Amino acid sequence: MNQLPKRTFLMLPRVYDADRYTVGGAYISEKLEGVRAFWDGGMSRGKATAIVPWANCLRPLTQNPIATGLWSTHGRVIPASDKFLNTLPCMPLDGVLWAGRQGVKVVREACSGNSPGPNWDNIEYAVISTPALNQVYRDGEIKTAWGLVRFKGIDAIKWLKRFSPFLADDFYHLASDSGFVSFDTELMVLTDALPADGPIYLHRQVRLPFGVKDAAKAVAKEVEKLTKLGAAGAMIRARDSRWEARRTAGILKYEIK
Repeated sequence: MNQLPKRTFLMLPRVYDADRYTVGGAYISEKLEGVRAFWDGGMSRGKATAIVPWANCLRPLTQNPIATGLWSTHGRVIPASDKFLNTLPCMPLDGVLWAGRQGVKVVREACSGNSPGPNWDNIEYAVISTPALNQVYRDGEIKTAWGLVRFKGIDAIKWLKRFSPFLADDFYHLASDSGFVSFDTELMVLTDALPADGPIYLHRQVRLPFGVKDAAKAVAKEVEKLTKLGAAGAMIRARDSRWEARRTAGILKYEIK
């Protein structure tokens, strides 16, 4: 059996350590307590999960037989309401579903089960990235609580052309051959693509100073603000980092105890 590279389903952070990582020029944002969610741009919405290669790829449990296009970190269908799904754009998004700092229970309940619950009007999607499709669907071996899972990558555009050829053209410009799209570029794309208000929006990012010492001080100051607000922590993303399906120092987490 051929050896596959190690990967995760979505990009995961390393823990911030001021003595180990320099974060000059990076972006810092609040770490949201909710449910991480990947929106595939709608390419799988309404399709049987049996024909979706990444459906339930990490957790072998029975799930909703019809895809919504919104996926959990385990590759499971998130049963969002049609009203909520209709607000999402035709582009891949990575973000967090949340309902405020005290609303994590509401979100988790809404994301469980096989049908939309009554709380979707109270849930927002804070977008943190727009990943390149070839990175999301590349080959890899994923370590899970149930053992190693081999994920055979796909060409998402070719797959889409088989089942929804009329949608394929909308995704061509998103299928970068290299996948080397910096976070700075992602932010520019997302700023133009996402609405200024409503349940879906670009999560607020604060630019840190370029100087190493000044950036470390700015992180401490921002964390102090977030602590007073009752936040769970902070996330720091390097400006030149690219979205990768692995745990990477390109994004760091600072958890408030």
